[in-house]
Amino acid sequence: MEKGRQEFLRENTVHRRFNRSVYQMALSGWICVVTGASRGIGRGIALQLSEAGATVYITGRQEKTLKQTAAEVTERGGQCLPVVCDSSKEDEIKELFERVQREQHGRLDLLVNNAYAGVQAIMNNLNKKFWEVDPDIWDTINNTGLRGHYFCSVYGARMMVAQGKGLIVFISSMGGLRYLFNVPYGVGKAACDRMAADMAIELKKKGVVSVSLWPGAVQTELINQYISSDEAPPGFDPKFKEMFSKGETTECSGRCIVELAKDKSLMSMTGQVLMTCELARRYGFKDVDGRSVMDYTSLKFLISQMALSGWICVVTGASRGIGRGIALQLSEAGATVYITGRQEKTLKQTAAEVTERGGQCLPVVCDSSKEDEIKELFERVQREQHGRLDLLVNNAYAGVQAILDNMNKKFWEVDPDIWDTINNTGLRGHYFCSVYGARMMVAQGKGLIVFISSMGGLRYLFNVPYGVGKAACDRMAADMAVELEKKGVVSVSLWPGAVQTELISQYMSPGEDPPGFDPKFKEMFNKGETTEFSGRCIVELAKDKSLLSMTGQVLMTCDLARRYGLKDVDGRSVMDYTSLKFVVSQVPYVSWLSVFTPSFIRVPRSILSLGSGKI
Repeated sequence: MEKGRQEFLRENTVHRRFNRSVYQMALSGWICVVTGASRGIGRGIALQLSEAGATVYITGRQEKTLKQTAAEVTERGGQCLPVVCDSSKEDEIKELFERVQREQHGRLDLLVNNAYAGVQAIMNNLNKKFWEVDPDIWDTINNTGLRGHYFCSVYGARMMVAQGKGLIVFISSMGGLRYLFNVPYGVGKAACDRMAADMAIELKKKGVVSVSLWPGAVQTELINQYISSDEAPPGFDPKFKEMFSKGETTECSGRCIVELAKDKSLMSMTGQVLMTCELARRYGFKDVDGRSVMDYTSLKFLISQMALSGWICVVTGASRGIGRGIALQLSEAGATVYITGRQEKTLKQTAAEVTERGGQCLPVVCDSSKEDEIKELFERVQREQHGRLDLLVNNAYAGVQAILDNMNKKFWEVDPDIWDTINNTGLRGHYFCSVYGARMMVAQGKGLIVFISSMGGLRYLFNVPYGVGKAACDRMAADMAVELEKKGVVSVSLWPGAVQTELISQYMSPGEDPPGFDPKFKEMFNKGETTEFSGRCIVELAKDKSLLSMTGQVLMTCDLARRYGLKDVDGRSVMDYTSLKFVVSQVPYVSWLSVFTPSFIRVPRSILSLGSGKI
């Protein structure tokens, strides 16, 4: 990734010359110190500051890597002075600032506290609790990345206060606000944010600004080693891998600092925590490789991180239709989703769409009517996810075409093997998947199984095998719930409304309706739910703290839309099948009364069978 970024810059020489000329007018004559600049974010900051015309002192513990950064700065036309300095040692910090004082006649405009020695220790202890790790990890992480920042700030501030101006930037992270990696990391970052804020109070009247900067996920050299390898380190959350693979370049923070330093209203920001994505939006720039910076303050990102981050899910029959929509919504919510189907081509298309939206999806060719393939699927999940499975969505269904081909025929007029076509996958297959999925969930003491059913389990719809299969799915969810409840596993049945799947949409398109196709269905499906709405409901359901109280129930998407205040992904309100207005519209001879019926009056679910002419 770093190589690709360098090639991008090399190939865009005109852009670089323009960038250089603009930046020359920005920080020309500035004297800067960037700690921990031999690689990673510090190196990127040094490159951007020097391109902006500043003279940059860079520090690090290894002379060789420092000189490499200095050479790259020189290659870009900047001025850089490498200084071997261990930021955990006060005497070396003091010598650094004495050198700057001496060589620059007391001038220091910018100090970037970036040095950090804890990345390797964090990677080596991922997923371990604080009491399981040697306590000296605190010193490894915070002697440089917290204590060292304080010492550097003291010596730097003395020079800035003397000249009546200056800017101190602490490179921190979102770990100062929410749990990230481990306890010493989060505590250190929170302390850095507090340090920036408290120093700002004491420095403000001296003309010196102090801020904390939160980069997003950054593609540092060390991180790239982990996300480029096939095997992630033990405990490495796949969500981190996904996030870092789309993360900022090491130079993005530098670009932010340059823009910040130029800002005439800089003093008004002193003491604040600033995010690189906010500064990118404020100053209207992109990352150095031309990509937009991921916005961690967007609702879309926040939902994806707070909802199902780290969840492992299996969605059967997800190559198209409702299953595809569920997979898209689960992955957007942060989950890792295994999707199954019989056709590799369509599975890969769904997986590509998930990836395009920033999700993580693993396509698995699996015929849900074949036990050996189902067994192999769950063995793979067991192996790859170390026994973890949070959610199983039993959605696979092979009967839609058979139903459409036999509309308005009575059961005795159709070859009886339609039973197998409809229910081998959509009923028997659900049982087999649930057995293997439940074994994993029971072992971990939690989980959620969702059966995609329909109103056909309550009232006559399409044909006999369809209704029987759906009623059986509802019973399966309820009976499994009885046996699973004490194991912490929830089992529910979900009834979507009329859904605009790809196959249904073919029939809804202008032209002749298929034989026996009720025009009433066409009207209902034209106003139906998108394929993603069931997924949106499942995401909200999975987050619900009272989920266990719903186990065994039949849940309707329209009920969940009302419960969680949801609209469909295209912004439309979802049709409420429990409203009296809808029920009246479905009853022969009195449907005209629906025009005068209030939509807010709701009826018991059993009344929904009225539309079929049966109680």
